Amino acid sequence: ETQPMLIDALDEARTSGDTRVWTELRKSIAQAQLSRFGIACRAADWNASDNEDLCAVTPGQTVRVFSLNPLTPEQRHTVLTSEGIADADTFEHQAESLGFVDMLGNPQSLQLLASAVKSRQDQWPENRRDAYEMACLELVKEQNPRHQQAQKKIALHSHEVLLDAAGWLSALMLLSNCNEVSDETQLHSIRNTVWLLDVLDVLPANSFSSEAVLQVLKRPIFLKPGNYTYVHRTVAEYLAARYLCKRVAEGLLPSRVASLMLASDQYLVGNLRGLAGWLAALSEPMRSVIFQADPASVLTYGDLHLLSTWAKQALIDQLTQQASAHTDGNLWQQAPSHLP
Repeated sequence: ETQPMLIDALDEARTSGDTRVWTELRKSIAQAQLSRFGIACRAADWNASDNEDLCAVTPGQTVRVFSLNPLTPEQRHTVLTSEGIADADTFEHQAESLGFVDMLGNPQSLQLLASAVKSRQDQWPENRRDAYEMACLELVKEQNPRHQQAQKKIALHSHEVLLDAAGWLSALMLLSNCNEVSDETQLHSIRNTVWLLDVLDVLPANSFSSEAVLQVLKRPIFLKPGNYTYVHRTVAEYLAARYLCKRVAEGLLPSRVASLMLASDQYLVGNLRGLAGWLAALSEPMRSVIFQADPASVLTYGDLHLLSTWAKQALIDQLTQQASAHTDGNLWQQAPSHLP
């Protein structure tokens, strides 16, 4: 009997914008006549039709879909202990009382919340947006004491300027479907890369300098396994939405932003759902177009506490009108954050 095969990171391939991966994967499964296999994918990126697609290439077999449960209390304690939280029980009780229950069940969001609380001497954020803001503020600070000492000799930019620069870089990567930023001048033909040489001379007017961009790339909010990349995609989505929200408030037309995120039939590009969810939460002028294109993305990502009563009602109306929001693959009633 053959060993079962685990096929991982379907959601990462879809997030990168690769529309061929699902077709090629099913073709490979059929050609290899796999009978025992599993496919791992983030729930938000698993489509209801995926079940039928798999049944078509595995005749006579039963396709079952399983969802990971939220972290158990023991697992949450392990994560919090690793993050330096001394009293995990008190932390969880406080999180529950303040409405952060949805952030306790996911390891990445729990780490982010713990980091945000620790950075403010146990002062808790009021909502999900504040948790991301507090964590990002820590991530743009220079953590290395030697670097701190060395940088006293140069002009440092404010944390707000660095957050804007990080948001600009994040928006460039997400909207251009690039995974990294390069400050190199060689190998200029590598795909899926934002080349600073090409973009630094078109910085937004009256915003931040190229020095701020170079400075923020050296901070913990970016990683450098080879070229620079964001510390986590959800952080990049928040920062990009934060930056675009500012640009819209300064006069950038929402229609111009929407044209970069929507297909010709007003369909939201799949790998931009996280950005769209945050943008709808942070920017009132962007809400209407995002509500119409993909209301479920607003539930799954972003911060519903920032929506007004009118906006929540408009969102509910769009959810009830769109049949796609009720499919098993995107059941909006089971979204991590209910409408508060």
